[in-house]
Amino acid sequence: MFAGAWILVIGWLALSAAVAVVLALAIVGGIQRKDHYALPAVGLVAVGLVVVSVTAIESVGLGGLVAQLLIVALAIAGGAPVVRGVLRLADRRPRGNDTTPTSAAGTSAAPAPTVADAAEVLRGGATIGYLERAAVVAAVLLARWEILAVLVAIKSVGRFRDLDAGHHVTERFIIGTLASLLWAGATAALIALA
Repeated sequence: MFAGAWILVIGWLALSAAVAVVLALAIVGGIQRKDHYALPAVGLVAVGLVVVSVTAIESVGLGGLVAQLLIVALAIAGGAPVVRGVLRLADRRPRGNDTTPTSAAGTSAAPAPTVADAAEVLRGGATIGYLERAAVVAAVLLARWEILAVLVAIKSVGRFRDLDAGHHVTERFIIGTLASLLWAGATAALIALA
């Protein structure tokens, strides 16, 4: 049993050293703008996830673990088409309810913002969406609701100036954010409640 304790201590020391090296590379890469320095960090996290998954197999079984991982993937990746669909529904105008101001000649006084305009103002939305859904899944599975509050605050503050671009863009931002958060939360709840 004494040898087992030493192996555990050596394992933790090796893991700590690996994390320190990867952290140093990530910091240097961030300062020097060398994104490929982050690859060891991604590799370390991937190995960590594999180790955690292997230990989780004991509690839920291989089939249960595969199902849970697929649900997590669905929560993150499946949110993109769900959000696009919700935004498409929101962009539809009710029939006979066109309130666009017109000039004396009967033409529109100001062109209504288009989806392309909104996409130009809110660049990076897809990437942000994937990351926000991953954070929501983590928050739900860890039952750490403060993560959701911080996520919404960061997203709102980060986009505040962009939202001055127009009413249509603001609506799309709010609708897209809520659809993304609800999708990820509901999907992750399948695992949390199982």
